[in-house]
Amino acid sequence: MAAQRGNRPGAASSDAREGPSRRIDAEFAAEILATTTPQRRHLAGDPLDALGISPTDVQLEIAESERPGPRSDPGLSASPGRFASRAVRQFGSHGPPVNMNNATDPGAPFLTLHPGDRYNINTRRVMSRASDRSPVKLDAINAMFAKYNDPAAGGATVLVAQNGDVFVDHAFGIPAQTRYMPRTTLPQFDVGNISAVFTELCAQMPAQTARGGRGAAAPSSPLQTCVTRVSTPIGAHQTAAADSQHVQSSVDELYRLALGLEVSTTWRDADYAKGWTTDTYRGATRVAAYATADGKRAAFVRIPDRHATIVILTNDANADAQG
Repeated sequence: MAAQRGNRPGAASSDAREGPSRRIDAEFAAEILATTTPQRRHLAGDPLDALGISPTDVQLEIAESERPGPRSDPGLSASPGRFASRAVRQFGSHGPPVNMNNATDPGAPFLTLHPGDRYNINTRRVMSRASDRSPVKLDAINAMFAKYNDPAAGGATVLVAQNGDVFVDHAFGIPAQTRYMPRTTLPQFDVGNISAVFTELCAQMPAQTARGGRGAAAPSSPLQTCVTRVSTPIGAHQTAAADSQHVQSSVDELYRLALGLEVSTTWRDADYAKGWTTDTYRGATRVAAYATADGKRAAFVRIPDRHATIVILTNDANADAQG
């Protein structure tokens, strides 16, 4: 069976609401064809020039026959199979962890697939990775971000995706996280001025009705309430306002936001252009948000017409993320 997936951002956003859980049964895992990594040319340079991004249409192929049994994770049980496309959308930039015949992820008891990877459930092996089709190879990206492998540099994470395929989802200088959480999801980074993308969306939402009464939780700051309202529809549950002024997120969850922005009904009647700087790149509209006014530390760049997203997060105040 083959599931065609091209420019279908609407579907990608709708199932993102199901949440970020990565714990599923192996039968579900075997049905999904998901994605991997390559990356970007350099911080001090144009992201799209570095990647040579161009639209592509990728077909996901699923072999129907033998299906593996449950994975050996505690508390995991088998359940009826579900659609591969749903699996890809549920996990955002990560597919589910799979414990099959391929070598496992370093330091983990499972293999992780990403949207765009091809997995054969007959042989229980990865057929190809989305990164194999990337215009930029991971070796080049590793060289570009090598300085961040030193934890003293503060760490960095990079995500590059197009048409639902995640070409790059990589962390540098980030230690292993508890419960095998992806290092591109945790820890969170302060996104600085990128928070304007959240606040501009919130400013266009209808006012919420206050809830009171006995046992009611203490009211959140306006920023905390805003982040929750933006993040809930797309399943970005790790993203939060650390206080009344700072938003913390990850490349994985900002990618969920990018997918949500591909669909006009995610935040109804909102003008998605607000909160971004806009220019033209090779004849296409490019929108961008940076951690600082001069483009330092972090970048969130989208080419909506090409369904392309680039996210770079660092803790390096001198990193030129704009180029």
